[in-house]
Amino acid sequence: MAETLVDRLATKAQKVIIGYRNESLEELRENFKNSYLHLKFPDTRGETELGIDLLIDECDFSALESGKTEGNLIIKGTTILDSQPILCSANVDLKSRTGTSTVEKNSDK
Repeated sequence: MAETLVDRLATKAQKVIIGYRNESLEELRENFKNSYLHLKFPDTRGETELGIDLLIDECDFSALESGKTEGNLIIKGTTILDSQPILCSANVDLKSRTGTSTVEKNSDK
């Protein structure tokens, strides 16, 4: 059986970039308020970009909420990739908007 994108993403921590096509900080704040965020995995073929439904109680957006432009964001959320529910957890530097993410197959969804 061929390895899927979900399998490849779930093997190790992956580099991620937050935001959708250079969103402003204000747009990022609005997306967080709406419990939704885009994560881009730039090291995949085609730079996979996923819309993540945030698990707000498991996230830490205090750096973004305080109006700062620096600090770390802790992101946790779910989505469907190739018909497979997944759970994404990421630690992202707000200033560079880059960080690392782990992906797990999520049978709870």
